[in-house]
Amino acid sequence: MKTTNMGFKTENLKKLIFLVFVMMILFDLFSSCKKETLSVPQFPASKEVLKNIMISQIAYDSLRFEQSATLKLSRQVVQRITIFQWNQYDFQEVGSIVPNYILYDGKFIPQFSLTIHAPEDLFIFKGWIRYTLSDSSFIDLDTSFVLCKYPFESAEVFWLKDDLPYPKTKRWHIDDFDFEGQRFFYRSGGGYGVYEVNFITGESKVWIDAVSHNLIAVDDRHLFYTISNHEIQHMDLNSGQFRDVKTFSWRTELNGLEASNDTLYALDYIYGVIYLLDYDGNVLDSIKTRIAGSGLTKFKESLIFSSREGLHALNLRTHQVTLINPKRPYSYIIRIHGNYLYYYDYDKCFIGRIPLQAIFQSM
Repeated sequence: MKTTNMGFKTENLKKLIFLVFVMMILFDLFSSCKKETLSVPQFPASKEVLKNIMISQIAYDSLRFEQSATLKLSRQVVQRITIFQWNQYDFQEVGSIVPNYILYDGKFIPQFSLTIHAPEDLFIFKGWIRYTLSDSSFIDLDTSFVLCKYPFESAEVFWLKDDLPYPKTKRWHIDDFDFEGQRFFYRSGGGYGVYEVNFITGESKVWIDAVSHNLIAVDDRHLFYTISNHEIQHMDLNSGQFRDVKTFSWRTELNGLEASNDTLYALDYIYGVIYLLDYDGNVLDSIKTRIAGSGLTKFKESLIFSSREGLHALNLRTHQVTLINPKRPYSYIIRIHGNYLYYYDYDKCFIGRIPLQAIFQSM
């Protein structure tokens, strides 16, 4: 009996020593892990940091992604930057780059510049930026960009074509438009007609339906429009009556029309001539610009029109033509209203506007 108790105590002591030994090992492991965890600095890449990236439109169909001065990391943790684009059905990779690093003020700034090309009719780029990190994980950031910033960074969208009330079909484009106060008149391509929208109240109206014509110009109650590029007609917005104004030679191709202060201006693309007429169609003057221009809008004492060389101004007093800006909107329709130059982008289907101070560099 005594021998049995002694054996039992010895066995329990062995178990106790073994448990203490195991606990000491676990304690050491826990302590080393804790020390190792505390020695690793906080992970230096987060969405808040990585969102500091610059996107710019460098061409009509190109975007550039590059670092900003505020994209600073405590370590060189970003190994690759990849751009994905939504293409209506799924996402696809459109560009990838491995950044270089510079050390500035104790921080690492990834240096990269990645250019991607987009379809000409793409209005909004939608996709995401993927940052692949040094531990093979990644961080994705959603991004979008409206492609209306070329060649003028200050350009903005005024109206989407599909937001206009007429015509009741999506297969159309804007051939021309004009302003009269807060009233916006536009001619839809494809022979649909001339319509009006009040861009303050939203009220709309059909003025001419299913008539084949291209250009329009509005002044007070006068609505002028062209037929077959060489005939001008008139509609009285008060009475609704129509009348012929002027028929030019069939070789004439009118590509700009403006009405202001009882004078009608018509730009002939073929001969590089701007005609001045009264509202009855009598020719008051003709000015040779010798430039194949398009679009026509009055600004102060000048007529502004566009060509492949840029934006031009014809001084109505001296008849001198000046290139006021080598850049121009990608549009043959331009109008000045208020403090903006408006234009229609045929490919991307929106009406844009540019502050005048960004246009007139020499006026």
